[in-house]
Amino acid sequence: MRWTVGQRITVGYAVILVLLVVAAGAGMFALSRIAGTFETVIRQHEQGIETALEARGDADRAVVSFFRYLQTRQEQFLKDRDRQLAEAREAMTRLRDTSATAEAKKGWEESLGLLNAWDEASSAMIAATKARREVEAIRILTERTAPARSGPGFAPQSPPSAPW
Repeated sequence: MRWTVGQRITVGYAVILVLLVVAAGAGMFALSRIAGTFETVIRQHEQGIETALEARGDADRAVVSFFRYLQTRQEQFLKDRDRQLAEAREAMTRLRDTSATAEAKKGWEESLGLLNAWDEASSAMIAATKARREVEAIRILTERTAPARSGPGFAPQSPPSAPW
């Protein structure tokens, strides 16, 4: 059987159209799978960021409770400090344990170390304050508590010099 030019063109277009539909179908299938995975990853990152912000807030509230205790000597602020530290520690531990990379795990481990160092230093300052050893309490604040809160490489910055 001899095909006419018109039949050949029609069959060629039909083959191209079928291949186009197959490629589009495969693309839509792959895109739907990728979109689902992408949404899952975004949700996981959102939860991680939310947990990190909560941990930061708990740690900051513990510091505020610590200073409120130093100002008022009310024991309730020590209880608040301990509760907030426990919440921050729990959130940081959860973030460390669920981190996907070794670098992230190391970062959360360092954060936990800083939180624990601040807890130890502030506890020592509280003990010195309760024993009415004010000079020692101030020394602990300047040498241990503030640097532990600021992290490694803490160096108080001097005010900038005047431009003139």
